[in-house]
Formats: sequence, structure tokens, C-alpha cells
Amino acid sequence: MKKGDKDHGQYVRKVQEETLRHSKDLLAENERLRTRVVSLEGEVAALELERPRLVGELDRVREDLRRHQALQQELKQKLELSQAEGLRYSESYLGIEDESEFLTAVRKQHQTCLPGSMPPASAGRIARVT
Repeated sequence: MKKGDKDHGQYVRKVQEETLRHSKDLLAENERLRTRVVSLEGEVAALELERPRLVGELDRVREDLRRHQALQQELKQKLELSQAEGLRYSESYLGIEDESEFLTAVRKQHQTCLPGSMPPASAGRIARVT
């Protein structure tokens, strides 16, 4: 056997060993990936079973949101009407208050101008003078 044949044989064995090791690694990786695929398929199946329930829940939440938004809009409108009505009442109250002050002032003026409407002390002074 020549030295070149021996080196060639070692090289071939080394290539075979590396190829075998690489094949084993690929088989192990392939098995790991198959296990992962089975796991993911199970998760997908579980999610597909849960999907109708989740869609129904989403529909209910959307309907609740729509009702809450409508209620919020209605309450907002009522608040605006209430604020406007409160402003009208305030303006009306101020007008009545002004009118009351005016009528009180007019009444006081009339009391001082009418005979017999003077306070008793003033009437006594006037009677002595006459």
C-alpha cells in the first residue's frame, strides 16, 4: 500500500464521518422541527376552536361600545340643554332682581310723597308747625 493510498483512505473516512455526523444533526433538527410543527398545529386547532367564541365576544363588546357612545352623546346633549336652561334662569333671575329693586325704589319714593305716609315722628313735627 502506498502512502498516498493511505492518506486518501483517511481522507475518505474523515469525509464519511463528517457526512454521517452532519446527517445525524440534520435528522435531529428535522425531528425537533416536526415536534414543533405538531405543537403549532395543536395551537392552531385550539385557536380555531376558540375563534367563534372570541368573534362573538368581540361583537358584544362592539355593541356595548356603540350603546355607550350613544348614551354619552345623549348625556352630552342633555348637559348642554341643562346648561342653556340654567343660563336662561340666571338671566331671568337677574331681570326679576333688577325689577324688584326698581319697584322697591319707586315704592319708597311714593311713600315719601303721599300725605299720611310719613313716619310718625315726621308727622308730629309737621303738625306742630301748622
